[in-house]
Amino acid sequence: MPLIDEIPQEIREAWPSNIDYFADLQDRLTGPHPIPLMPFVGAGLSMPMGFPSWTRFLQDLARECGLSAEIATLLANGQYDEAADRIEQGLSPILFNRRFTHTFGNWKSEACALRGPVLALPHLAAGAVVTTNFDRILERVFAGAGAPFKHVAWGSQVDQIRRAVTENQPFLVKLHGDAEERTNRVLTKREYDTHFAPGNPEGLRAQLRRVFQGRTLLFVGCSLGVDRPMDILLEIMKQASGVEHYAIVEKPALDPEFFEPIAEKIFRSGKVRD
Repeated sequence: MPLIDEIPQEIREAWPSNIDYFADLQDRLTGPHPIPLMPFVGAGLSMPMGFPSWTRFLQDLARECGLSAEIATLLANGQYDEAADRIEQGLSPILFNRRFTHTFGNWKSEACALRGPVLALPHLAAGAVVTTNFDRILERVFAGAGAPFKHVAWGSQVDQIRRAVTENQPFLVKLHGDAEERTNRVLTKREYDTHFAPGNPEGLRAQLRRVFQGRTLLFVGCSLGVDRPMDILLEIMKQASGVEHYAIVEKPALDPEFFEPIAEKIFRSGKVRD
């Protein structure tokens, strides 16, 4: 049975073009000359295992240090890294780092039952996978499927990221780092400013441009809201034609947001778009 026949009815009905985009994906993956996709995995794929969204994590910590109102304002304005900075100050760096590791660290990744769409990823990705997540769910899922990653690279490992992109190696690229290690982590505004500094050929800005321009991505579990990676993708789309990626995202409840021009929000229309 063709994979296209297995698409749930709610996806078919969400937008008339969804079937065509899924047909494109199927052709890329199963045609005579398959074109490998690089999944770009966000927090949504870890949430079925009990991990919080980034918003909920910050809200929970804000309550612990009495900053709920201030953090709510920052989050409403999309200032997530500023909110993390303020919470780190409110809790103290030591306590902030411990709470972060307790929430996303290896012990929780090993203890939870694996479930949800993340289990399908080993069947879609024979090469590299990119994620902004800090947990180790992807490592468990791919190892359990008999396809362990050859190497796990962090955003600062320039040579490993180059190999993952150009050679389609079975690498996991954790752009923002790992919950068990503060070094080269990208979480607070200070850390974002350091690692996304313009003009640094070894910084995350340069590495993301390599990823976005070098491979066809499938965004899954990502809100595709306003943040630095999406800002870089929008820059590339404005500068070069023919840049093509795919995304599977939630359909907004309100029609005005659903029909918002796609170029202004980087696929936030809720459609499966290329």
